[in-house]
Order: sequence, then C-alpha cells, then structure tokens
Amino acid sequence: MELIPISQTSLNVSGLCLGLASLGIKNNTEASGFELMDRFVELGGNFFDTARVYSNWIPGERNRSERIFGDWLEARGIRDQLVIATKGGHRIQGNPTFRTTPKDISKDLTGSLETLRIEQIDLYYLHRDDPSVPVGEIIDYLNTEIESGKIRYLGCSNWTSERIRAANEYAETHNKHGFVASQPRWSLGSRHAEKPSDPTLLSLDQSDYDFHKQSGMAVIPYSSQAGGFFSKFANDGISETLKKSSLFNSKNLAIAESLKALSNDLDVDIAHLVLAFMTSRPFPVIPIVGCRTSDQIKDSVNGLDLSLDEDQQRTIHSLDPY
Repeated sequence: MELIPISQTSLNVSGLCLGLASLGIKNNTEASGFELMDRFVELGGNFFDTARVYSNWIPGERNRSERIFGDWLEARGIRDQLVIATKGGHRIQGNPTFRTTPKDISKDLTGSLETLRIEQIDLYYLHRDDPSVPVGEIIDYLNTEIESGKIRYLGCSNWTSERIRAANEYAETHNKHGFVASQPRWSLGSRHAEKPSDPTLLSLDQSDYDFHKQSGMAVIPYSSQAGGFFSKFANDGISETLKKSSLFNSKNLAIAESLKALSNDLDVDIAHLVLAFMTSRPFPVIPIVGCRTSDQIKDSVNGLDLSLDEDQQRTIHSLDPY
C-alpha cells in the first residue's frame, strides 16, 4: 500500500487503517485476530485503530481490544514500524455524563499505554466531545500529555467541524498542538442513514466536508464500507438482512441501483467503488476497515488499486454529493 502523509505531522500511514473494535468478539478469536493483523502488515498496512472502550459493551474482560492488540504488538516486536491510534474520553455505558475532564482523559490514556504496553500513542483521539467545555481547556490539557511524551499527535472522533475549527484556532493562537485528523462516521449513503440511537455519534455533513476541503485536514472515517450494504444489494437484492441495515431506505436503494449499473459498466467490484467514493477526494481520506477475515483484508487492499479518471470520479461522487 502507498503511504499517505498526514498533514502537520511526521506520520506516513497506509491507505487503509485496520479497525480493531471486533477483536475477541464472537467468532473473532484472539488467534484469528493475530492472523488478521499479520495479514494486514504483510499487505503493507501500518495503521491500526482501537479505543479504550472497545469490547466493553459485552460481558467479561474489559478493554479486550487493546489487550489483544497489545499481546500481538509484544509478540511481533514491530512497534516501531507501525502507526498506532487509540481513543479515550468515551462515556461509560449507561451513564450520560461526558468524560473530557483532565482526570478522565488521564485515566483512559494511562490505561491504554499500560494495556498496549507501549510508551507513546502516535495518534490519540478524543472519542467524544462535550460542547459545554471550552475548547481551550481541552487543548491545554492534551498538550500537557504531548509534553510528557505520552502522545505524539491529537485527533478527534465525533466532533463537529465548528468545534474542530475553534480548537485549532485556539491552538494556533497559543502556540500549541491542535487536531490533525478527524474520525467521523462517513460512507457512501451515510447521510441518508437512520440516525444512531447514540446522539453523540456524528456523521460527516456538508459543513464538515467543506471544512476538510478548505483545511486539508485528514479524515479517517469509521463505517467507511457502509457495512457491505451495496455489495449485499448487488448479490442478494432486497433481502431480510439488507432490511435490517440502518442504510435501508429509498434514497440508498436508488444509489445502490446506480452503483450496480456503474459497476457493470466499468467491470469493477462494487466494494472497490465504495472505497473509491471515499479516497478520491481533494483531502486525505484513510478509511477504517473492520475486516473479519484475511480475504476481506486482501479484497479491501486490492480496492485501493482502482484508478478512476476525472469523469468517472464525478460520476461516482454524483451518486451522493459528499
């Protein structure tokens, strides 16, 4: 995979980021997780995404995703070859209280470093925002953790472009580190999707898109492959499984029909077009892929090889304006 520089950093990351939310959950055993991560690295991947809260929604071991990832890092001994991202500041399940205080962030950050068994996080995201807290307070505290050597660069997940802009303006004015990447929910069809039950999960909207186009800040979106919605439509039509998707509605079915026709015209896989919708943008987009098998990883990596000319890019972008 070609490496992509993240602006205002020394980080060069693979064109896909491997999301680790499902490590150790259901059929994704620790052994299969090791196999997935090994395969990703074999195919040129160096960018991994986890979070302190991952797997905590199921009973049993807490922070399972980070722990399994930490086991793999220790076993493989290739930490210096990788770009590691994790997230903190997520609300505790069942508790609506935001967690962006210095005490909360410090607890999550320290826990992540201990569980991952590393000395520094390359890209540390705040998993949620508390709009009632001035951005300057958040930036000031995060910069103390950069100064302590625990964090290299800052990111934010599920933040509005208005708050990101304010945070970075404050950072620039006060000669501090601001956010270098944003992690929203974004995929083909996501703007038509049913709103999630958690109101703090934010999808990229037009104002966010315009902000990234103007600023050049990297977008590292989750749910980037639309949960396979469009591939499932092409293969099985309107199935009972498809109807359960949050993307199932008339607008996305119309996109699916057009995408299927475009796939046939170009003789390319629909899943690859879904990725091309993301990556053919005037700012860096590094999709997070939640692959569960080695074959899925290989297919996703192969999708990066799809090259569309300007007319073809305009066609796929016209299916969904952003």
